[in-house]
Amino acid sequence: MAQFFFDPNDWAVDDTEATPGFPFSVLQGSAVLRIDRLQDNTGNLLNIITKSNGRNIIAYTPAGQHTDLEMYVVSYDDQDQSAERISLRAKNDGAGGDFYQYRSRSIDTVINGSLSSILSGVVGIQDAARFRANGTSPTTLQVSTWNLVNGEPLYWESETTNSAADLQVAGYAALTPYSGATRLSAFGVGTNGDSAPTSAVVAGPNTPINPSITSLLATSARLNWEQG
Repeated sequence: MAQFFFDPNDWAVDDTEATPGFPFSVLQGSAVLRIDRLQDNTGNLLNIITKSNGRNIIAYTPAGQHTDLEMYVVSYDDQDQSAERISLRAKNDGAGGDFYQYRSRSIDTVINGSLSSILSGVVGIQDAARFRANGTSPTTLQVSTWNLVNGEPLYWESETTNSAADLQVAGYAALTPYSGATRLSAFGVGTNGDSAPTSAVVAGPNTPINPSITSLLATSARLNWEQG
C-alpha cells in the first residue's frame, strides 16, 4: 500500500524527462514532456506533446507496476479528447502496448494496439478524473469525473468488470494520448488498496518505517535501558 503525488510546482520550468528524478517516462510512442508555466502565471503544469499519432504510453514510474491501482488526474483547459486518455496496468509489450484506458465517454481495453470499448456512455472528463482497477479475472474498473468547482462525487459514476487475459497482470498508471497535447496540474497514484491522493502525501504516525531503522531504534533503546 502506498500513495504518490506529482505537483508540477515542485519542478522548475523547462524541466523534462531528462531531468534527474523526473517521474514520467515515455514507454512507447513519441512525446515531449516539459514543465511549463500557466498562462495566468499562477503556477506550473506538465505539458505532454505527442510527436506521432498512435499508442503513446507515458508512465508514472515511481509507483511501480501493480494490478491494484488508482489514479487521480487534473487536466488543464484541454478540449482535445484524443489527448484526454488515462490508463492503468499500462506496459510496453513490444506489440502495440496493453492497458485499460478511460477516455471521454468510454472505458476500453487496449491490447497490442487494438482498442475495444467495454463500457460506453460514461461521463466525459471535466477538470478531474479518478480511475481504478482492482482484482484479476475479473478486474473491477471504476471511474468518476467532475468539475473541480463542484467537488468530487461521493460514489463511483461508472463501473464494469473485465477478464481480458493480456490485462490480468501488473502495469503502470499512465497517460496514453493518441495525439495532441495533454496538460496536467496534478497527478496522484494509490497502490494495493490505497486511494490516489489529491495533494501532497504527508507522513503520519502510522507511516511504515524501514525495518532496518526499526531494528536500530530497538537496539538503541535496549542499550540505554541496560546502561541505566
